[in-house]
Amino acid sequence: MTDTSSIGPGWPPAVSSCHRIKGIDTRGVIRESAQLGALLDSLEAESERLNHPDDGGCDRLSLRALCDESVIARSLPRIEPWAEAVLPLDDGSGRLLVYFGRNAGSRPCDAADLDRALANVEIAEQRDVEKAAAMLRRVSDGGYGLRILTADERRGSEEVLLGVADLYRRFGWNRDETRDILQNPGSLIAVASTGGPGRRGEEIVCAGIAELSHLEFGDGEELRMAEFTEAATLSTHQGRGLYSGVAATLMLELARRSAGQDLLGGELDLGFGECSGHDLGVLIAARRLGRRFARTASKQRAWPVRGFLPQHVPIAGAPRSTRYNDLFPTYFSRQTLYRFAESRSAV
Repeated sequence: MTDTSSIGPGWPPAVSSCHRIKGIDTRGVIRESAQLGALLDSLEAESERLNHPDDGGCDRLSLRALCDESVIARSLPRIEPWAEAVLPLDDGSGRLLVYFGRNAGSRPCDAADLDRALANVEIAEQRDVEKAAAMLRRVSDGGYGLRILTADERRGSEEVLLGVADLYRRFGWNRDETRDILQNPGSLIAVASTGGPGRRGEEIVCAGIAELSHLEFGDGEELRMAEFTEAATLSTHQGRGLYSGVAATLMLELARRSAGQDLLGGELDLGFGECSGHDLGVLIAARRLGRRFARTASKQRAWPVRGFLPQHVPIAGAPRSTRYNDLFPTYFSRQTLYRFAESRSAV
């Protein structure tokens, strides 16, 4: 099946795209060891569905949960077989978005591919954060225009549909699926075009999505997230800072809405993206935008959490030996978002 939503199902986990059983535990924030134990028991039961014909032969289980950091810190031996990445909210709440997962033996990583990906992440981790003004200026100086697609463009422009569909063929999506993405009100879409600054372009050459979600948990907690996903640039326009410009445009729009308490009814709690370890350019762009690697968060805490999602989904681009890519989550807090927005006026 093709699932054009990256956020995916809540609870209980459900069969999703790319032969995964996927979900977000919305029953409540994990605050006690007993709650965490119950969740891990549920994961063990869900893992029995892997490679079962009734579930379409799924061979990956991927689940996220909002947890108190203190509970995770007390339970490291228990979570080690399950925890894949942690994303701190960095809002003073002491909460983490934790990825739990397991792959069947039929879905292994390739050691050489993984080594190359880890080397790319180490290179990207050393890059400095860049100001929004510099990212936008680089795109403008190259003769391109940046904009957030309006609701009218997304609903009714055949030119926009064809341009974005051409970019998103790399994800295996057809025109109807691209139309669904464009008409999804729960997302922002930014594009770079050849029309130059301030004008509608004759050709869309880069696009990116920030998929918005407002999770309401059974215990009354809320979480507002923006996931950066499905970014693509035409090969003939790569290496010109277009992805950075598109992502910067999305972050500035998120900051504007969040500061006005207008991001799904409030402020952003967490922004993140899951980057292919084989795409050094995307990894470097994520770091320049101020995003931090989940892998670094684990290392700083000396936790036995790998910081990547093994064989998560396929992404076209750099060659690999396996069917799927290993993805490395990067994240940013509300405070990071606002600092980035302030840098738009930096000289």
